[in-house]
Amino acid sequence: MREIKYKVWLKKEKKMAEIVSINFELETVFIKIEDAMNYDVEAYDFREVELLQYTGLKDKYAKEIYEGDICIDEYDNRVGVVIWHKGCASLNNALNIRLLYSEASVLKVLGNRYEKPELLEKIDHGTIISRGSEWKYD
Repeated sequence: MREIKYKVWLKKEKKMAEIVSINFELETVFIKIEDAMNYDVEAYDFREVELLQYTGLKDKYAKEIYEGDICIDEYDNRVGVVIWHKGCASLNNALNIRLLYSEASVLKVLGNRYEKPELLEKIDHGTIISRGSEWKYD
């Protein structure tokens, strides 16, 4: 059985935050607000955030793959975004939707749709990314 966990995107603040707990009944997420010495917990309504579910998989570099992550398939150099499709974690690119569990070993997480929205343009146009010392965007 896969581990169930989430990360959260704060819409207004435009940043990721660490989740302390989630109350699905009250549709509230509690996040950690840190300063230099300690931290506090703040409550956010579900309408103020995007909950991003962990797929239970890691990319070829052992980075956890979450819903909304933008990944490159290092086999065919196509970029896709991680979605839930018919109850399964999947990679959606300009050509098709593929089950993620069969792809994870050749994927590299490049970022996510919230922190790096410019990567979504690569998916919309089916762009193939060229590889140099680092991943370069055409």
